[in-house]
Amino acid sequence: MTTSVETGVLRGRPFGSVMTLVSRRLQTCGKIVCAEDRYVIVIVGNLLDINVYMPCVGTINRSLIYEEILNNLELWMRECPNHTVVIGGDINLDLDNVNSISEIVNRFIVDNCLQRCDTLYGAIPSVELTIVSL
Repeated sequence: MTTSVETGVLRGRPFGSVMTLVSRRLQTCGKIVCAEDRYVIVIVGNLLDINVYMPCVGTINRSLIYEEILNNLELWMRECPNHTVVIGGDINLDLDNVNSISEIVNRFIVDNCLQRCDTLYGAIPSVELTIVSL
């Protein structure tokens, strides 16, 4: 994003982004842990809420970006081991199609004992996904 801004005026919506809204009544028991271009992490009580926007098809170094984001998320999850984790957002990926990117994300889900809500509750799969720790 910094590179794009430095090159001149941005028109339209060149990148997706994330935003997390927290109710005022929960602000006293919550805090922003991390806010990056592609993810926001907020703690509210015992909940570690991660909102993420992953790169879409055609993005240069897409797999490296996925790996970097997931590695960073894993580090934050380890910093908060007693929290229930909810990861939501736009992953720009069908996890049921076998490819190198879906393997990275599915491995992250398994390695961190997470569950896909679309498979838990029979929802229709999409590029928007919620993942929870059980």
